[in-house]
Amino acid sequence: MFIAIIFNNLNLKFKFIQLNRTLIDIIGITSLNIFLSMALISLKLWELADLAIPMIIILFSQVLFMAFFTTQILFRAMGKDFDSAVMVAGMCGSGLGATTNAMLNMGEVSERYGYTANPYLIVTLTGAFLIDIFQMPTIITAINIFK
Repeated sequence: MFIAIIFNNLNLKFKFIQLNRTLIDIIGITSLNIFLSMALISLKLWELADLAIPMIIILFSQVLFMAFFTTQILFRAMGKDFDSAVMVAGMCGSGLGATTNAMLNMGEVSERYGYTANPYLIVTLTGAFLIDIFQMPTIITAINIFK
């Protein structure tokens, strides 16, 4: 990811090669859709039937919290501009699922209102890379504590 970021920034400045952004977007969206389809196909929903009501309550609470947090706190803290609006869309995706949801949300906002690079850099780095650095030690510590 870091190599791609460095290459993209250097390429924007020095124009090594001409990248077809439309083709890159198509490949990215297709790959993301294949990943999401494979993840949904592998779900065994009948095993979750007993948890339907608690999951609906948790989901409803999570949606309310994310709506309040992103619109009232995060958007204002980020500066109330277009970059912050796209990052808020990404945060909603991350808060209600994973980095793939964040990318889809940001893609929809960018497709409708225009592309901006900063949120894609920040959300993907924090959601896909930096979280892994902190997530594994936290999970391993929790497993060791609650053995």
